[in-house]
Amino acid sequence: MNTTEKLLTGLVNIGERQFSGEKDATELLKNSLQREGVPVYVQEFPLKLPQEKSAVLLLDGKQQECRATSFVSGSIDNKECIISSALPMAESPDLPNINFNPYCRAISRGNHYWNPAVAVSHDVLQRILTASSVHAKIDIECVEDTAHNLLVGNTDDPNCIVFTHYDSIGPGAFDNASGTVACVDAVVQRRHTLDTTLFVLSGAEELSTKKPYYWGEGYRQFQREYAAQMKHAQQILVVDSVGAGPLQWIQDPRVLRRAFPINDAEALLPKIQLLCTDLLSLMPVYHSELDTVNCVELRKIAEASEKLLLLL
Repeated sequence: MNTTEKLLTGLVNIGERQFSGEKDATELLKNSLQREGVPVYVQEFPLKLPQEKSAVLLLDGKQQECRATSFVSGSIDNKECIISSALPMAESPDLPNINFNPYCRAISRGNHYWNPAVAVSHDVLQRILTASSVHAKIDIECVEDTAHNLLVGNTDDPNCIVFTHYDSIGPGAFDNASGTVACVDAVVQRRHTLDTTLFVLSGAEELSTKKPYYWGEGYRQFQREYAAQMKHAQQILVVDSVGAGPLQWIQDPRVLRRAFPINDAEALLPKIQLLCTDLLSLMPVYHSELDTVNCVELRKIAEASEKLLLLL
């Protein structure tokens, strides 16, 4: 097992990288970089996260598998609002809902909602459609926690800042151990790039309780402390979900606003690019238990690292 595969497997074996999982991943990455002689500065910050205490779905009195995907507790007493979690949050109804990912057969926690919500698999969805009685009850606690950004490289006046994230919903091999490992690989391959580049590995991209964007909080925490560096940088690169499929650099402002929801984004958009795969490769495993190392091709991680290094 080579170094890239070992780090990828180590991150995925932690399981869901929230709460203690995020801290375990922070230590794993920090130790991996330090073993290579790469200095790491740890930015720590407070974070509030939704924690599922229980989620129960009854169809005609029989319990079915589901997962909570909401920031609040409550009940769902019918099947009148069944929605696709592939819909952007802004286009989703502001109602209690049962949600599913049309591209993923398993439970996929694609979005979190500000009303009671549960995610279900395709099999359970079929049972819901034929059930006479549908009832769900969710118990959520929003918990104070701490999260981390790992800063590697020039923190004073970088010409380029590279963002990625290592937290996850589910095992998170594709999203986003793949992007994290690609960035670590780039650092180790070309250490001299750290003279002019800053890598920000965030442990808090997926979830928070912030509005209007609950995702991207780790990036915004970096921005609050290093706004001058972001303004000074000539390039801001984001690496996310590069484990399979065709890789592409995206500069479409509509995509960047969703993938990289920072404050005052409009002023920075002209110098931001996102390296990612196409959605058809990611969505069949997105935020589900299917997102394991089997989904990721090591050659795609190497390709992502090469594409990144060409711009540094």
